[in-house]
Amino acid sequence: MIKPSVINFETDVIWFIALEVFLLHAIGIYGLLTFNYLENLMTTFWIIGMYFISNIGVSGGAHRLWSHKCYKAKLPLRILYIICYSASGQNSICSWVKNHRMHHKYCDTNADPHNTQRGFFYTHMGWVMMKEHPEFIKKSKQLDLSDVLSDPVVVFGERYHLLLQLIFGFILPTAVPIYLWNETLGRAIISQIFIRYVITLNSVWTINSIAHAWGTKPYDKNIKPSDNNLVNFMTLGEGYHNFHHVFPWDY
Repeated sequence: MIKPSVINFETDVIWFIALEVFLLHAIGIYGLLTFNYLENLMTTFWIIGMYFISNIGVSGGAHRLWSHKCYKAKLPLRILYIICYSASGQNSICSWVKNHRMHHKYCDTNADPHNTQRGFFYTHMGWVMMKEHPEFIKKSKQLDLSDVLSDPVVVFGERYHLLLQLIFGFILPTAVPIYLWNETLGRAIISQIFIRYVITLNSVWTINSIAHAWGTKPYDKNIKPSDNNLVNFMTLGEGYHNFHHVFPWDY
């Protein structure tokens, strides 16, 4: 049963971000449906390639390494992860880690940044464009991120987050097809800044939405996180979500 406090709580929309997300998806979906993928197969393969690179940065870096400390990584791999993560165009590493640790610690409560009790749309993308719940703000201040901030790679990534995101998430992915196989500027922009970016964002978001709504629960039937093969396919292996919430430290 959904608690009345959850139903009655109203949060302010951050309209600038909401407009940004709307325009990104409007152009991205239009591009996805109208783009000629056969005109230049190298550009099509580059969309897939950057999708893989972005997801590896999120899954292997922000999620498994920095959020859960599932394994240790030497400096060259951590540098590679910060580059791949920057390509995904998401918030800074510390912000990602904070949100994810709060999600695990307070799953499906008001302190969860993407609380499933507030509906599928909110869980999928609505939380990105709305102000945080007071309960989340209060409890996140008690969260210890010292282990993450002790990593000089993360500190560098925090300091130059927007620059790294601009270079590895947008400039280089767009420039590569133009200079290496003579792709047009328009197709390069549509394919990377809109199509690839929208697909990457939504693939990660499916973990919060689809994997908390449908699937099997072989490890704990009393929680919402579920194992979902579609999410597993879209996120390159992050769909074993029921398992993950029971054994979050497992690589």
